[in-house]
Amino acid sequence: MSNQNIKIKLLNNTNKMVVGTAQFGMPYGIANQNGQMNFSDISMILDLAWGNGINSLDTAKAYGEREASIGKYLKQCLGFESIKKVG
Repeated sequence: MSNQNIKIKLLNNTNKMVVGTAQFGMPYGIANQNGQMNFSDISMILDLAWGNGINSLDTAKAYGEREASIGKYLKQCLGFESIKKVG
């Protein structure tokens, strides 16, 4: 995965995008052929999101080991907010 030349344009300077984190902690998705993401890819996605003004993460306990991956990243870059689903 490469984030070169990728830019996301948000309308009206509002943050209406959220990074889904299911694949950060488990091999999620019906079309997923690569399994759980590695930390390098997770970091690249979060760097790209942060650099484009996306600072919200959608997470849930059911997403397996996502907390370890996200926590490792957040030690390097604080500022994301987490939206957690419970129930």
